[in-house]
Amino acid sequence: MDWERLLTSKTQIPRETGPSSWAAYPVDDFEKDYREIISSEMFRNLQNKTQLFPLVRGGAFRTRLTHSLEVSSISRQLGAMIACNQKTEKNGVDFGDKTELYARRFSGILSAAGLLHDLGNPPFGHFGESSIGDWFRRSFERDTFTFFEKPVREVLTEQMKQDLTNFEGNAQALRFLLKAARCPGRGEINVTFATINTLVKYPVASTQSDRKSSDVRVHKFGYFLADKEKFEEIRQEAGIEGHARYPLTYLLEAADDIAYLISDMEDSVQRKLFSVDTVVTFFEKELKEIPESGSEFHELSRMATSGILNNLKKRLKDKYEEESRRYAFFGWLEYVKNWLIYAAAFAFFNHYTQIMDGTYQRELLDDGWYVFTTGIFRKIMKTYTYPYRERLELELSGQEIISSLLGKFIPAVLYWDTGAEEERMGRVEKNYLLYIPEKCREDYQRSRTGDRAFDLYLRFLMVVDYISSMTDTEAKATYQSLQGFW
Repeated sequence: MDWERLLTSKTQIPRETGPSSWAAYPVDDFEKDYREIISSEMFRNLQNKTQLFPLVRGGAFRTRLTHSLEVSSISRQLGAMIACNQKTEKNGVDFGDKTELYARRFSGILSAAGLLHDLGNPPFGHFGESSIGDWFRRSFERDTFTFFEKPVREVLTEQMKQDLTNFEGNAQALRFLLKAARCPGRGEINVTFATINTLVKYPVASTQSDRKSSDVRVHKFGYFLADKEKFEEIRQEAGIEGHARYPLTYLLEAADDIAYLISDMEDSVQRKLFSVDTVVTFFEKELKEIPESGSEFHELSRMATSGILNNLKKRLKDKYEEESRRYAFFGWLEYVKNWLIYAAAFAFFNHYTQIMDGTYQRELLDDGWYVFTTGIFRKIMKTYTYPYRERLELELSGQEIISSLLGKFIPAVLYWDTGAEEERMGRVEKNYLLYIPEKCREDYQRSRTGDRAFDLYLRFLMVVDYISSMTDTEAKATYQSLQGFW
């Protein structure tokens, strides 16, 4: 892959030129991406979507919006580090006279992509994702879920079914961005192809994904069948082929992992799900259980994690008050974050040739010296935070809300636009159909093909688009309203 082609500033809809007087103050196209995202309604809606804990009042705990801002910040930092890295004999790339230009462009693309990376997450986070997939999976298994007397599972193609039963927020984010071309003038986000490509972590179809593969690029899928043509156009413009990722995607992925590892740990301690001393004890135990190895990387990683623990102990020394220990711990988390950012940048250049060849199959943090540190962070969260009662309640209530909404809106769109509306749609179904925003119905009508099966699939996606765009409180309010709770 070639950076000059990768850094394409092409957009789906040509941008209006600014006032002629702006020529004296040139603004980079990727900075324009950032400005457009920040001012969009869809981005603002992330403030009312769950990150780790159910939404609470005040700013003490993260939402999807604050998490996205943190990812954007880390991503921007990584972009500058990659471009300005001082090349050594074993590591780095010298971009020569393009260094300053690339630093600005890498940082601009990554900061914009960081804002967008969770755009496709439905209400209630990953619980919402699995709830959508589970609902379609159960429905396809039922012989009574029919379309013109034929089970729906026999009407749709395998990829159509897998798009729905394995619903993926990453693919939904891409779908939302591709609406800019289908719905011009409707306030959709219109960003550069470079920024869009950075968001594609899984450049494969749902029928090609394999969670057990050693290649992280195929663990999930990155686009719906309905968006395949546009997806391929955007990748072709940047010169990306096959399973190759856009190079900056690896940095965005690392930034996302770093942000949630640090913030989830901080929010959990703030919420008093476990103490600072629990973290120290857990680290000590896990360090002792790391097996010895002749690998230089393994030993360096163990030493790095030992150094991380020693730094925490040093910060906690002579601090006995709970509050002072907690703030010392938060300072340590910032220290850890900085080292993880450094490790990600170093790993990027360590595998630069593979990344640019489109053959690198791992995550940067898994090839960084702090792989044991991140592993311990994840174990702590899995042990103490994820089973937390309020999170379990969120998962159960989210599943109930989303399943109920799908159960009302999917039957309402089954026979719409088939010519059999009067025969097969009652007043209730017609009212539910009108409840779906006009913008969603218009997008479907612009995309319809005349093929009965494909258009049915598009109508299902229309409902999924609608539900995925809801905030947590909007989904809850819609559920209560349609259930008759006033």
